[in-house]
Amino acid sequence: METELAGLDSISNQAERLAKYIEVLDRLVEESNSNALDASFRPDAIIQRFDILLRHTCDENVALVISRPLLSHFAQSVTQLPTTDQFREQVLANAMNVLEPRLVSYEEHFSLLSKELAILYRSGCRWLEAARTLCRIPLESTVGGISELEKLQTYTEIAELFLKAMDVSQAETYVSRAAGFVGSCDQLHLKLQYEQCYANILYAKHKFMEACPRFYSLSNPENPVSLPSDNSRVQALELAVICAALSPAGPQRFNILRLLHRDSRTEQLNTLPLLDALYFSRLLRKEHLAVVSQTLLEKHATEAVLGIFKQAALEHNILAVSSLYINIFFEDLGFVVGASPDDIEKTAAKMIFENRMNAEIDQVAGTLEFLHSTSGTSVEADVGAAETSASQEESGTDVSKISADTSKTASDLIAWDTRIVSVCSVLDKCVPRIVQ
Repeated sequence: METELAGLDSISNQAERLAKYIEVLDRLVEESNSNALDASFRPDAIIQRFDILLRHTCDENVALVISRPLLSHFAQSVTQLPTTDQFREQVLANAMNVLEPRLVSYEEHFSLLSKELAILYRSGCRWLEAARTLCRIPLESTVGGISELEKLQTYTEIAELFLKAMDVSQAETYVSRAAGFVGSCDQLHLKLQYEQCYANILYAKHKFMEACPRFYSLSNPENPVSLPSDNSRVQALELAVICAALSPAGPQRFNILRLLHRDSRTEQLNTLPLLDALYFSRLLRKEHLAVVSQTLLEKHATEAVLGIFKQAALEHNILAVSSLYINIFFEDLGFVVGASPDDIEKTAAKMIFENRMNAEIDQVAGTLEFLHSTSGTSVEADVGAAETSASQEESGTDVSKISADTSKTASDLIAWDTRIVSVCSVLDKCVPRIVQ
């Protein structure tokens, strides 16, 4: 091979010399394909000959008017090489190592070979190697003139590959780089690819409050950047509900729940009972955990994610109880929500510290007292009031009349409680006399 290539250097006509180089390359490709099924086929020998040809081509003594067209022909011909025994993969990897030192001269060819090698890695589910291969492409170089659309597509693909390889930190890094090119992009499929990738990264990082509106946006058929099929939109909508369930309980989550509950499409979801329980401040039970597990089956419902839901469910249940009780013992509350008194005390303390619940803890008495404002509402009750107001707006009910009725009902309840206390007091006095 070295002797043959040295003989080609003596050809003075550049076009004839290029034709001879292409002829040598085509012969190597044909030989690779014809001998691939032969038992005596020695791939290492042909791989070495490819390596010799590429190193000779990239030598500084070979003019660029010859080497560049030859490398373009090589990039087209490499797709015809056999994939058995990682033959094509090895040829591409060697070619990239040869071209990389002279990247300034062969940037375009290096990018083409990198993408082809990444395709091979992806076909074998070797996500991390595919991501690292695409990372070698000099996207920030000013020499090759790579368009912003190509940068957006490549950065997003790298982020997707790192995410599949469970390297969430690197995935977030590259999706952040892609974000700088989304605004100028007029290709909806690239915007959709970016939005879907970003939503999945937020989910993987357990940023469920941020992921929820993004999944909902992807599920909305009125949004230009939405998923194409009805089935995929339903899955995105279910994930939006699950992300809402996994988010910390409080007013911010209620705004998301209200948006989801008003969407008529949620009536057809398997997660509707879960959404109703969240929206109407009902206690979450084991059957709701089963719904979460089933929905997240395709999203790899790990123990960590299910643990987050259990914690979010505990917070939700404590807020739900706050609308029924003024104060309650931790042991009694634990019986209601199905948790230990210690876990409830820690969770309540965290919620109070984060201003997500208006309450006080009496560690001596072992009680949790829900503080109510002058209007008789707590933080969660304020959320319930917002919910009631939203329902009234939809039904066209007079809000002022409802407010008056609500106040009257509250007064009646207080009077009823007073009477119960009075009856109990009288009975308490009667008991000693009966005993005597």
